[in-house]
Amino acid sequence: MATPETQTENTETAMDSRAFSAFSTNEKLFMTIMVTLASFFSPLFGQIENARLQTVFPEMAVGIAAFIP
Repeated sequence: MATPETQTENTETAMDSRAFSAFSTNEKLFMTIMVTLASFFSPLFGQIENARLQTVFPEMAVGIAAFIP
């Protein structure tokens, strides 16, 4: 059975252990910002590309069905 002293030592040891990360706080912030921007711009540019392709298909004499899997 654990004595009060042992319980106190275990609690202090558990409180001293910190989460380890290979990245600094600034690096994690930078990665978070980049992922956020990418998640915004990727669909935006995808929609611009799809709209542009609608005008290019007649010039290339290709139908939309050729690009739909």
